[in-house]
Amino acid sequence: MDKKEWRKEIADRLERLEDREEKELTALQHLYRLEQWEKAEVVAMTLSFRDEFRTDAILASAFSAGKTVILPKVIGREMRFFKVDEAHPYVINAMGIKEPGEGAEEVELKEADLCLVPGRAFTLEGDRLGWGGGYYDQALSDYQGARVTVTFDEQVVNTLPTESFDERIDLLITESGVHRCRTT
Repeated sequence: MDKKEWRKEIADRLERLEDREEKELTALQHLYRLEQWEKAEVVAMTLSFRDEFRTDAILASAFSAGKTVILPKVIGREMRFFKVDEAHPYVINAMGIKEPGEGAEEVELKEADLCLVPGRAFTLEGDRLGWGGGYYDQALSDYQGARVTVTFDEQVVNTLPTESFDERIDLLITESGVHRCRTT
C-alpha cells in the first residue's frame, strides 16, 4: 500500500476500535513507568487531533510531575515549539488543532529530553507514517533526545513505505507494552 492507502486503512481501524479508553489507560501506565519519562524535565508533545490517541492525560500528568511541556506550532513551513503552562495555555486554531497561544515562550526542540512523536502508523523497526506534511521529519532531523510514540496496537503494521527524509522513533508504546525499535 502507498502512504495514502495506509492512512485510510488506519482511519478505518481506529473507527472500529473497541475499548479505546481502557487501551489508552494501559498504554499510559507503560509510559509513566518508562525511565525516559521519569527522568525527563522537558517534554515535547502534541495534543491529540481527530481520532488520535488522546494525549490530554499526558499533558496533565506532565504538569502534575512538574515537567516543562512544549507544544509545536507550524509557522510558515516550519514547526517551532513553545512552552505551555497555566499562564500561557494552548488554544485551538482554525483547523481544530491545539497549539501554543500568543505570548508563549519559544523553546528549541533540542531542549526536550523526550519527544512524544505523533503519527498514523508505525512499525516495530521505528518507521513512522505521519499526516503527510513532513513537519515532524524536519523537526526531528537533528533531535538527539528520546523519540517515543504512544499509540494503539491497531496502528502498528509490518511495513510502511519510507523515504530518505523519514525520521524514525526509538520506542513504541501501545497497550500491549513497550517496544524498543531498531533505529539504525
